[in-house]
Order: sequence, then C-alpha cells, then structure tokens
Amino acid sequence: MADLGTIGTLTTGLGEKALEMWYVRTMHLLVRADLEELVFARRYDVEGNPALPSQRQERFSTLKDIYWPVKAGSRTLKIRVKHSGHTPVPLVRVKANPEVGILADVTATPSSSTNWQELTIGPLTITATGVLWVWRELRSRDQQAYALWDHVEVT
Repeated sequence: MADLGTIGTLTTGLGEKALEMWYVRTMHLLVRADLEELVFARRYDVEGNPALPSQRQERFSTLKDIYWPVKAGSRTLKIRVKHSGHTPVPLVRVKANPEVGILADVTATPSSSTNWQELTIGPLTITATGVLWVWRELRSRDQQAYALWDHVEVT
C-alpha cells in the first residue's frame, strides 16, 4: 500500500493519533482508517513487500477497513502478510454478502513461517455489482504478536 499522507489528527483517551489515508496501487479498493484501526494498526516504515511502507497490526484485533467494489464476474484478492509466528496465525477474511453471490465468509491463512507470504482469496464468482468487506484478523492474544500487511491486488 502506498501512503497518501496525513489528513488530520484525532485526540482519543490514548493521546493524539495522525489520521492517514492509504490507497492501493490498483485503485480498485477503498481503505479507510477509523478509531479502531488507529489503536491497533499503524504505518510501518521499517519493512514492506515489495517496498516500504507496510501496515503493522498489533494486539488481538480485527481491521475492518477494506471495501472492495466488485462487478459480476470472476474476482480474486491477493495480499501479502508477514507475522510474528505466534498462534493462531493471522487471517484475511472476505465477509459474506448474498447480494453479490458470496453466501459465506471466505478466508485465507498464512503458514507458520515468519517470512513474507502472499494470501489469495478466489477466484470468487460475483453475481451482481456491489461491495465486499475485507477483514484482517490478528488472532493471537500474545502481547508480542503482530502482522505486517502490504501489497493488496484485486483482479
């Protein structure tokens, strides 16, 4: 994901946080940041794949921040992840949306390897124009657990 820059600040009980807008190179996804994501995820300029930056997710959390507009046809989502190795491993989830023909959640999980991995969901058969919600879940309750997310592609 590439950074579009800071768009403002938000003061919470945890202090002031910068609001950042992210976009995906394909421009087929809308990624938003809200209070929940600001608490558990941040821009990470230390590592990325294929390039800096990535997004670092920490703590037991779910990022519900990717809206994927789709048209009828065969669609696939790919996202790269690197994680701390704590179990259970993180996962990416496309939420069910019967209005576009996805009747159940579809998930992908990385192996236990702590190297960068590409997760693929699809091909999905979309029956109508609509939106799919993509969640990224860090499921380990270990305080040292993290996941790095980068390079979302949709076809």
